[in-house]
Amino acid sequence: MQNVTNRTNEEFHVYDYRYRDQGSISGLPILPTFGLKGKF
Repeated sequence: MQNVTNRTNEEFHVYDYRYRDQGSISGLPILPTFGLKGKF
């Protein structure tokens, strides 16, 4: 179980071209994954 509190996940820190201001880019709060298995 991931992200039970539903907080945004900061993926990257972004700076402006003068490096005076910064921000962040948030990722998806829920990332479902599916598995597939094959056998020959």
